[in-house]
Amino acid sequence: PLIVNDFDILIVDDDADTDNTNSDYENLYLAFLANKEVSYMYWDNASLDIPSNDIIDKASAVIWFTGDDSTNTLTSDEQNVITHYLDNAGNLAIMGQYLGYDLYENGDANDQSFYQNYLHSTFATNPSTSHWLNGVASDPIGDGYSYLQLDARRTGELTTTSADPVFEWAYEHEGIAGLRYSGGSHKLVYYAFGMENLMDESPRNEILDKTANWLGVTVGIEDNTEENPILPKELSLSQNYPNPFNPQTTITYNLPTNTNICLSIYNVNGQLVRTLTNTKQNAGTYSIEWNGKDNNNNILSSGLYFYRLDTDNESITRKMLLLK
Repeated sequence: PLIVNDFDILIVDDDADTDNTNSDYENLYLAFLANKEVSYMYWDNASLDIPSNDIIDKASAVIWFTGDDSTNTLTSDEQNVITHYLDNAGNLAIMGQYLGYDLYENGDANDQSFYQNYLHSTFATNPSTSHWLNGVASDPIGDGYSYLQLDARRTGELTTTSADPVFEWAYEHEGIAGLRYSGGSHKLVYYAFGMENLMDESPRNEILDKTANWLGVTVGIEDNTEENPILPKELSLSQNYPNPFNPQTTITYNLPTNTNICLSIYNVNGQLVRTLTNTKQNAGTYSIEWNGKDNNNNILSSGLYFYRLDTDNESITRKMLLLK
């Protein structure tokens, strides 16, 4: 038998990736825990089968992701393990774009009961055009995030009467995209999207950090002050490199203080074509790649474009040339 000691976080890889087509999804979650002062265990259901009650009970919190799995997101055996964990004061963050579609819309009565009673949600619809998230103001996880862009994968809109919304869909749907529940014997966070769906990498670790903290595991964003004692003294936006470019370029900027930031691309007519990031960031140096596509994932034509960095107090704009 496998004998392990108690640990802080169990990462459960349940994306049904038997042919390794999505083998990098787990790296997003493992990268979050790299160099953090927490103990964790990675569990791949495809190779190890479902974690036993003995294994999952050793975790202070569990992060369970289902990736692209759309037809067998949580089997009855997996539901039983999760039910046992939550009934015994467990703390679970579960995320997957097809969970509601599979369990509630297409599931049997047992699936629907689990979805309602343990994920504290019902499934409203499948918005096919809404791929932007807003964090809920004053929420301990979602506060401060606006217009986070997801990729074009299918996502779910939720309704709940027992949980608190964390993220909501922007624009035409404005339904719930993520929720948290605290009551009875357990805590739960449920996102109707995966971290792999976020097109902007910068808020990903922050969201996971806040999620783990709310579940009771203090992870903390890495403090590199000793290694990098000199923080930027002023706001700056560097010239993109390479420039001209085709099709990808990197934009680097420096923040002297913690601030809300928005980095956007405009065409020569002053029309917004792409929002690269819109979130709150700590003081430091950041780099973001742009692939020459607009917010609808369309490839843009050659020409002059402007990129603008907006903070709480200042704005900086520069030019760049897309040349094919």
